Amino acid sequence: MKLETQHQVIALPKRADPRGILVPIELTSQVPFTVQRVYFITKADPALPRGFHAHRRTREAMVCVSGSCDLRLRSRDGAQTSIEMDDPGRMVIIEPGLWREMHNITEDAVILVLASLPYDEGDYIRDQTSFDMEQPKGVVTAVSSLDLKRENAAFEPALSAAVQRVVESGWYVGGPEVKEFEERWAAFCGARHAVGVGNGLDAMELVLRAWGVGPGDEVIVPANTYIATWLAVDAVGARVVPVEPDPATFNISAPTIEPALTNRTKVVLGVHLYGRSLDHAPIRRLCDERGIKFLEDGAQGHGASKDGVRVGAQGHAAAFSFYPTKNLGALGDAGAITTDDPATAESVALLGNYGSKVKYVNDVKGRNSRLDAIHAAALLAKLPRLDSGSEHRRILAGRYQQKLGKIEGLELPAAPLSAEEHVWHTYVVRCADRLGLQTHLQRQGIQTLIHYPIAPFDQQAYADYGLDPANFPISRSIHKNCLSLPISATHTELEIDHVCDAISDFFAQEQA
Repeated sequence: MKLETQHQVIALPKRADPRGILVPIELTSQVPFTVQRVYFITKADPALPRGFHAHRRTREAMVCVSGSCDLRLRSRDGAQTSIEMDDPGRMVIIEPGLWREMHNITEDAVILVLASLPYDEGDYIRDQTSFDMEQPKGVVTAVSSLDLKRENAAFEPALSAAVQRVVESGWYVGGPEVKEFEERWAAFCGARHAVGVGNGLDAMELVLRAWGVGPGDEVIVPANTYIATWLAVDAVGARVVPVEPDPATFNISAPTIEPALTNRTKVVLGVHLYGRSLDHAPIRRLCDERGIKFLEDGAQGHGASKDGVRVGAQGHAAAFSFYPTKNLGALGDAGAITTDDPATAESVALLGNYGSKVKYVNDVKGRNSRLDAIHAAALLAKLPRLDSGSEHRRILAGRYQQKLGKIEGLELPAAPLSAEEHVWHTYVVRCADRLGLQTHLQRQGIQTLIHYPIAPFDQQAYADYGLDPANFPISRSIHKNCLSLPISATHTELEIDHVCDAISDFFAQEQA
């Protein structure tokens, strides 16, 4: 990436009068990323080096509020520039992968920095020689869909230390690790309670059981989803009522739900598919008006939000999977529920522990579905960087949108109005010749996945329902044409560029 594409100078509205200078910074319109950390530099000794480093992933916006300094930038191709920072009405945007130095800092200098990611020492390159050595050499020849070994390596040594801590504690089921994760996950989601369980399917089933859903009841579900969402409903004896999604978002919405409601409807089970938050407020309103429960399937939506409300705090309860491939992944099967209702939380905890609050005293017929301590410790090690991982996914998704947006015959996912709505668990495109595109990418060393090749209503498991696939044309089209491109918190822009180039080549050959 050339130097000229790695930084820009933005003029800020500056109002000066005898009382001083007012410079407002609109974070949503003037700063081209989500700000997750704010700090300022002041009383810097001009004789000592300051700001001599580069970032691997963090984007920054810098404003010299008072005084001045000389900001020097250098890209890996050797291009250099110097920016005199002496005007509070100018903001410098610095992309990752750029070496920066601050010289000639005046004694009265105050430099404000807005960063896209929380502090992470592993994101810094503090030695210029190391910066030069990290320059990508050659070309990418292979891109995995998801490399779990690389994903987990990014959390070392904290991840191994967390597991070792549990091993040495001798407490492997329940205990302080689980309790701490439940508290921190509830706080992260903005819910009052969280209860760890064995997996995401159990999480949904246990909430439905806690709410007394059973035979004779109906549960609204998306027609286009992984079958686990449907299986949770069948597990409690209720009937699945599938509805079509909004074709723009792939999520069900209040307008698609309302026609399917009957006097037997007890729950709307909405999925935050592919990492995009449901438009939850109208759904919640509809459910509250009808006396219906709203359960979120948040397995793909860790950290996503809509109108300032995170997934996990939008419905009457939410169910999460922490399967290793999720945005927040454990080291095996794991799950949790969140809710503001203490009775729901208490009931789920009871049902997941053999129906027992006191050992050997069983109040109801429960089951064994508990979050293991090692998984809880691993999740605690990863949780502080979930938001920064989401921001990186957004950068990669934006790169896909930019480089693939003009290709005829390739349908990209609709970008949300607010970046926080989407955490890009998957980046799903649609193509009429899906097999041809997938085969072409595989020959280029690029692994893709299909989420999901067969819709639940087309599965033999639901043949007894007698569902007519012709009633679900949107869902069937999605399942027939969708293809998930590589995206994760550890994929690089170079890898995404390789994928984009290969896709462009495929369509160029098709049109030749």
